[in-house]
Amino acid sequence: MTRNVSLRGIRPSAGCLWPVLGLVAGLVAAVTLLGVGGGLLRPRLAETAPPPIVVRVPAPTETPTPQPTSTPEMTPTVALQREDGSFLIGDVVEVTGTDGEGVRLRTAPSLEGTIVGLGQDEEVYQILGGPTEGSGYIWWQIVKIDDPTRQGWAVATFLRLLQ
Repeated sequence: MTRNVSLRGIRPSAGCLWPVLGLVAGLVAAVTLLGVGGGLLRPRLAETAPPPIVVRVPAPTETPTPQPTSTPEMTPTVALQREDGSFLIGDVVEVTGTDGEGVRLRTAPSLEGTIVGLGQDEEVYQILGGPTEGSGYIWWQIVKIDDPTRQGWAVATFLRLLQ
């Protein structure tokens, strides 16, 4: 025997509402916690995040192309000679007229002085002392401007005053 039971006239009991009320309360609690937690978290994130850095990059500009220029002509240094052919202490002189052999720099103003160096044509020296006559020549004590270890007495014939 089977029995037909109809659920139409049956009302749900109050005990069935508890799961629904629990679900609604849980959702309200979750939304409340998320709202409070998010509000507390936001200021902490703002404290730890560094401020944004703005970097401005200039727009590219056209790079000028160098134009070929002519090489300036070098003006030769004017050689001066005083009327008596002498120099003054501190004058700047150039070795000249040695035909590539150079002027001998000696320890003393005479041909008996020991040779301590050789001044080549176009090398620049400064007058330290003189004039002194010895062995039939006029001698000047000179020092190489860019190498003070190269100095000695040289015959005036092979020196030219530079301006």
